[in-house]
Amino acid sequence: MMELGGNIVLDGFEVLEAAKVIVVKKIVGNYAKKVQESGVEFSQLRVELSGAAGKNSVAASVTVKDKIVSKTAQDGNVFVVLDMALKDLMKAVKQ
Repeated sequence: MMELGGNIVLDGFEVLEAAKVIVVKKIVGNYAKKVQESGVEFSQLRVELSGAAGKNSVAASVTVKDKIVSKTAQDGNVFVVLDMALKDLMKAVKQ
């Protein structure tokens, strides 16, 4: 488990190569920034990676005012699945 900035938690990404982890951190950081810029105050953003046999699954959740909003996505490419889950999560949080 990795923590970024105190309110962002990445879980399961330790299995990736170091270069991929850097890109994951950038992607997650950019989405966290977009959420904050949209005026939504969140206490925690949690992103979990799991999967087997080339099928990655990402579960992303954000805690906003004691309410947890979660989205999941699956794809063979870790960056695509991460983007899909975070994009869906952002849409749900903005509503």
